[in-house]
Amino acid sequence: MHNNFQERIIAILRRSPNGLTSNEIAELVGLTANNTSSRLSKLAAYGIIDKVRHSRGPRASVYRALPDLSPDFHPGMDRADVQHRHSDASSNSR
Repeated sequence: MHNNFQERIIAILRRSPNGLTSNEIAELVGLTANNTSSRLSKLAAYGIIDKVRHSRGPRASVYRALPDLSPDFHPGMDRADVQHRHSDASSNSR
């Protein structure tokens, strides 16, 4: 269930090229603002999404999905995991 919310958040952000605030994401996902902020922080730490300060309001941050890394990517992985997998696959195909 934990990853399901992360996957839903990523899917929502991919459909929102201008990004969304944590409150907007919370409303769309059906989580509390605090719970959503925690998940967003983890996704940003993994390098899956980007957090940008925006002028929508006082202290509002906008979250955006970063470009897809790979069809093998899932929320439990970080960018280094994906890059390592692809470098291993490239080495094995030579």
